Amino acid sequence: MLGKPDLIRSLVGQHDTSIDCLNSAGETPLYKACAAGQYESVMALMDLGASPLIRVVPLDVSCLHWAFLFPTDKMENVVSRLLSTGIAVDARVALTTRSGAQLEADWIERNHFPFHWPAGTPLHWAAHATSTTAVDALLKHGAHVDELDLVEDDRAQTALAMALCRGSVSMVSHLIERGADTARIDNRGCSSMHIIVSDCGFRLGMHQIYDRNVSDRLRICQRFKDIYSDWPPFRESLTEVYYHVVGLLFKIHAILRSNEFRFFAKAFVIPYNKEFQDCVLAIVRHTTLLEGEATFAHHRIVYLERRSQLMERLSPVDSAQDLLRAQSKMTPGTGEWVQTNTSYLTWRHWRGSDSVLWLSGPPGSGKTILAASVVKDLQRQSIALRNSRVAFFFFHSSDRKKANHVEAAASIYSQLVADCQHLPAKLIAAFESAARYGRCRISCSDKPMDILNDLLQKDAQKTYLVLDRIDESTDATDMVQQFLALGNSHNVRILLASRETPDMTCRLSQHLWLKLTPSSTTADINIYLRTGLSIIADSFGKDDLSNILFDKLSAAAAGSFLWVFLMLQTLQKASNTRDLLSMTTKLPRDLGEVYESALQSLNQGPTSMRNLGRDLLCCVCFSRRPLRWKELEHALSFDSRCEEEYGKRKPFKSAVLQLCNPLIEYHPTTDEFRPVHWSVCEFLTQREDVGFFSHHGLSQSNIAQNAHSLLVRVCVQDLKHAVAAETLHITADKTPLGEYATLNWCYHLLHESDSQVLRHDVEDFILVPSLRKNWIARYMLLERTTFPLQVILKQLYEVQAWIAKAQNEAGVARFDVLRDMLEIIHLLSLPWPQSQIPSASICTPGYFDKMMVVRDLARSYMLDSRLPDAVRWLTDALRDIEERCGDADTQSVWILNSLGIMYDQQNLFSVATDT
Repeated sequence: MLGKPDLIRSLVGQHDTSIDCLNSAGETPLYKACAAGQYESVMALMDLGASPLIRVVPLDVSCLHWAFLFPTDKMENVVSRLLSTGIAVDARVALTTRSGAQLEADWIERNHFPFHWPAGTPLHWAAHATSTTAVDALLKHGAHVDELDLVEDDRAQTALAMALCRGSVSMVSHLIERGADTARIDNRGCSSMHIIVSDCGFRLGMHQIYDRNVSDRLRICQRFKDIYSDWPPFRESLTEVYYHVVGLLFKIHAILRSNEFRFFAKAFVIPYNKEFQDCVLAIVRHTTLLEGEATFAHHRIVYLERRSQLMERLSPVDSAQDLLRAQSKMTPGTGEWVQTNTSYLTWRHWRGSDSVLWLSGPPGSGKTILAASVVKDLQRQSIALRNSRVAFFFFHSSDRKKANHVEAAASIYSQLVADCQHLPAKLIAAFESAARYGRCRISCSDKPMDILNDLLQKDAQKTYLVLDRIDESTDATDMVQQFLALGNSHNVRILLASRETPDMTCRLSQHLWLKLTPSSTTADINIYLRTGLSIIADSFGKDDLSNILFDKLSAAAAGSFLWVFLMLQTLQKASNTRDLLSMTTKLPRDLGEVYESALQSLNQGPTSMRNLGRDLLCCVCFSRRPLRWKELEHALSFDSRCEEEYGKRKPFKSAVLQLCNPLIEYHPTTDEFRPVHWSVCEFLTQREDVGFFSHHGLSQSNIAQNAHSLLVRVCVQDLKHAVAAETLHITADKTPLGEYATLNWCYHLLHESDSQVLRHDVEDFILVPSLRKNWIARYMLLERTTFPLQVILKQLYEVQAWIAKAQNEAGVARFDVLRDMLEIIHLLSLPWPQSQIPSASICTPGYFDKMMVVRDLARSYMLDSRLPDAVRWLTDALRDIEERCGDADTQSVWILNSLGIMYDQQNLFSVATDT
């Protein structure tokens, strides 16, 4: 019936015949039609419901394996139709039965005598049959060009290897053009060349044809491949080399097959170099190019590593998150007025000599949102015209990493050099200088503003710098002066956004000035207000709500977006229309009244919720950086009257989110809680504490001071926890607040004013040697600052002074700071127990880091006239290690070098050299 589709349809229609019946060999009619390449019969059978999923046992040959037998113009249709039924494009012929018996020998000796079809997928069969059309059809429908014929077998090969073995030049060329991996090495270590040269007689005279020059070059190519094969230009060059090698080998192969005796005679009489000169020259040429690519790849890797190290040292703050956060708050249709503002256009289009634009306005007037809008406008211009670049930074007084000029300069560097092909020489010089002195991060000693100035002046490209909330930086006055100096460059434009404080007005009022006033922002506020009211109206099902409330809220806004935002958040809490109208009867006149109203609302709630809300404000507004939920949850579980049962006091996140509104905002993307605006923190700092923290026994007159006292208690309690007390390496799941407490408890301690309140809490922690040393060691691991020793020593001396003040014992040291540091360096030099191995996120100090700390420690000992004490301790430590581990133990190396440094400080140069 093959080739008679009408007869097939007739038989199936007239007789009760199974269309998938099997013959004695286990073959279906559809399989037989595919094996005969009968297109019409295959289509007829499939139209009648025949299943191509039935495979012929025991080898599981599929219908798709015979795709190469169909007419060339029909192959793709057949492949597509078969695959549409669910058959796998990588269906393999099996060399084992379903019971596991080996069939390879029987397959090779008996099937399709005198030849046999290979194991593998339909692609392997198509390559074996040298059908380029079938290969293309299979690749187009998802077959992988380097699919292996066997699974988990060392002999597994690709279609390319099969074509090489059969000597099919056309199929080899075709597969290489389709992306086949010519450089593949199988599990036995064999490459494509091994497959070709395995033919008998080939090795005779090989030293004459395949000269040692080419052989050596290919050996080098293989070694280069192991290193650089992941780089596309190198792989392309390597493919060219292998292509010409394959050409040479096929040429040899052809001669061998045509006249082996002739080859045998010539191998010992006449060199073959002339016959193969073109091939050899091509190989030599391409291997030379490949070596050049490998050299370039090496230099590229070195350059990228150096660039990566430099960027890591900068450790720039991710300002992109701040920009995206601000841009997400923009309401469509707002901010467009700035595009026609004279001052902005003068600054943007480089008209006039003044390169500085001051964007000013009261708190909540939308400076940050407008600054983000300006960045977006400048970036759009930069992309369109390709004649400028934009860098930005958002200062945050509540985040210490975003409040100083060092981090700001580092962030701007990273943005400006990100797309630069070459790193600035001065930046590289500063990096190398800092590395020599052991500084792992950028610091004031690197003079970051000078580097930034040099970077801007030496680049002819126009640069826009947008700096928001510069008045929130640690030293705003000095910060402004430094950035104004950058504005003297002919190719720099700077926008500074801040409030109109006296210092800012004094320094910036003579420059271009974009002042946010109620008249300039009213239109935007009205758009924002209508959008917010429509959302509330939809949620309440009150379509006329906007008409009822809009005029009153718009008139009271007085140019403050933040005021409108807070009022909209408050209105959403209304339970009915009466509550809604009651909330707008007497509107707050300014932000201070909004904040006071929120506190009063909090005070009217249940005692537990009131206390939780106050603690929440304290932790969020006075923490040194934004807290993540797990950290905040742990902090809010603290109870000074009951230090046990943390788990039962953990607040629900839903309750915290409800209490947040409207003074605190939650960012789901970073899982952080932040004040809705810095003015909230300022309001709480200036407000007197009238029983605000009485539930913690704190009675200072200022909320901020009580908040710092509470945070000290929370941090110290966490550091005294069993997990933190017994191990250096802490994890967020066991001690969620551990990292924050380690790095910041001293900061909070030095910002509270009544030392008597915290005296026992602090003494029970810092005067216990094991707790103190564990904290110091963990601090050294976590805080990879530029000068770690100076930072920790300063904190330790300040804590000593705080304790002395609390005990009225000025000048009395309760612990030896310098000796502690030596013992901690020794502790960090010991092998880590398996349970305390640091995670990848923690940088353990290397030998160089420790030596830099010892060098600085030696100076501190010298200033205290205590160098003999250091020598004595190091000598005892050395003796202890030698007794326990022997003279040659590596743990003694740092002690010997430390002794040399101490002797050097005492001018005992010969002893230092001998040590």
